[in-house]
Amino acid sequence: MSVLKETIKKKLDNSEIKKLQQLYADYQVVYSETGQLTIQLELLTKRKEELIKKYNEINKREINLVEELNKKYGIGTVDPKDWTFVPNK
Repeated sequence: MSVLKETIKKKLDNSEIKKLQQLYADYQVVYSETGQLTIQLELLTKRKEELIKKYNEINKREINLVEELNKKYGIGTVDPKDWTFVPNK
């Protein structure tokens, strides 16, 4: 035969209740901000991937242009101050 123990509930005082309520509220703020940051991080990661792809496309265009200029003018550099070709010696 089992003996049932009577459970007696004890009411917390107001200051304890307020402390617990504040803890719960603080946790909710952290959870909410964490969720927002997770979404922002996902969007930033996607944007970063887009920019890397765009950078790579620009880099390919640069390589193609350098090849064209090398065929036409030989190996050298372009001076961006006056947009002239300077051949390598």
